[in-house]
Amino acid sequence: MPALRAGQASVEVRGEGGGIPIAGRADVSPATLACVPLPSGAERSATETCFAGRYRIDSVLGSGGMGVVYAATHLELGVPLALKILHPSLTGSPEARARFCIEARAGAALSSPHTLRIFDAGLLGSEECFIVMERLEGRNLLELLRAEGPLPVDVAVNYVLQACAGLGEAHALGIVHRDIKPENLFLAQNGGGAPLIKLMDFGVARWRRMEARGTRITNPKSNVGSPCYQAPEQMQSAASVDERCDIWALGLVLFELLTGYCPFESESIPETCWKVLQGPRPVLSAARAGLDPGLERVFQRCVALDPMQRFRSVAHLSAALRPFTRPVGKASEIGPLALPLEPMPPQRRKRVPSERMLWAAMFLLGAGVTSALRAVDARVADGGGALRLASSLASSARVHTDGLFRKYLPGVANGLSLVAPASDPALAPALDPALAVR
Repeated sequence: MPALRAGQASVEVRGEGGGIPIAGRADVSPATLACVPLPSGAERSATETCFAGRYRIDSVLGSGGMGVVYAATHLELGVPLALKILHPSLTGSPEARARFCIEARAGAALSSPHTLRIFDAGLLGSEECFIVMERLEGRNLLELLRAEGPLPVDVAVNYVLQACAGLGEAHALGIVHRDIKPENLFLAQNGGGAPLIKLMDFGVARWRRMEARGTRITNPKSNVGSPCYQAPEQMQSAASVDERCDIWALGLVLFELLTGYCPFESESIPETCWKVLQGPRPVLSAARAGLDPGLERVFQRCVALDPMQRFRSVAHLSAALRPFTRPVGKASEIGPLALPLEPMPPQRRKRVPSERMLWAAMFLLGAGVTSALRAVDARVADGGGALRLASSLASSARVHTDGLFRKYLPGVANGLSLVAPASDPALAPALDPALAVR
């Protein structure tokens, strides 16, 4: 974990044993804690550090993109808690503050044992946002995979079923998580010592109740979530997704728990998007031999490109997964989720652009650009705009030997040749290299 810095002072907290949700628990001495950067609302004394007058800060659990998480104790009740403080660099961002508020309110609205409990939240002073939540002991599923590798089928399916139970309550309240991944699924233990999956981090959730009140945070053109777990429709417009984007992500979590890797993970975001939209479909049984064909069918339905072809709800997904698991300890048994009595309201079908559609779009782009160039050519002396574009396409055909650009280059060239004046004798030879691309 990178060091947390305050001016020239810094401290790095390491350890194992669990925490919320980024790093392991690390208890530090008062002398060491004195060097730890604390929120401006914290008050230090000779023996302890307090926040908001009622929480004693004991150690640093970790730091993430939105804030710093501290191990804390309620001074009056003696209850161990986790205290999350919005990063000072984000306090001036209305969007960051709004998302922090959504995370707190969404967590407080949920009562499932499979979601992280929120006890308190607020604004200290004029800027400092904080959330008080339960402190967990354990590790997230990504840490589990790195330590132990792919899981047994019944264990992996049991963990996904528990995640379904937590998501089921959230979806019933109109909350779409939008960032389901192994890091946000925490493996703790319940009172009986059985494995307990906790769903965390609703920081980028979409809450329809808030939107109905006029609070819409996500710009239709913005991208939220983790790219290699995003459904195709989430890549196109995260602001309008529904519960089925979480079902897509749950399918990928199941794949990763069984194989040890995410099938769409790439070195860059554009490559990830290409894999999701145009790449070969992942096959679970090819990545791990000996699986029940029925489990393959469940996975394929989760990651169908068309949202209409996926499971309609996590209750339906849970019913499909249940035959492939057995209870992991009596206290971890999960009751069946209630299936909706009414079908989901009709959703506008969002088609993923096919190869033919993309080629046609490139054709129209070439035609449109050339039409504009012809209008310009009528007003300039040399009238060579179309010819210069053709020459550029020919150069691109020689330089780009692979990838999407080369794949759809003939479409642009065909559009140009259709609209450009046929009387120009130099135009056809210039277009030949681009038209010949295969």
